[in-house]
Amino acid sequence: MLDIIALIAGILYGYSNPGKEDRINLLKKGIGIGMVLGIVIALLASFIGLAIMNPVMGAASGIVGGIAIIISAIYLTILFVIGTIIGDFIENIRR
Repeated sequence: MLDIIALIAGILYGYSNPGKEDRINLLKKGIGIGMVLGIVIALLASFIGLAIMNPVMGAASGIVGGIAIIISAIYLTILFVIGTIIGDFIENIRR
């Protein structure tokens, strides 16, 4: 469901902004935001996990969660960029 929302948001962004979008810059920003979110959530999950579970399980759950969020952010960013390509294509057809 979230992937469809990212794709539709990309299409709307590509269609509403005139001209070609800087897709490399969009990828860099999306990956950067994903990395920051992943690291922050991994640290929070590790600290919470250390307080609740044993140290190994707490740290492992935080690291795995952070990696999953980074991968998800990269996936959603790629879908958003694909959406901007589709939006630019629709914009060019409508002219």
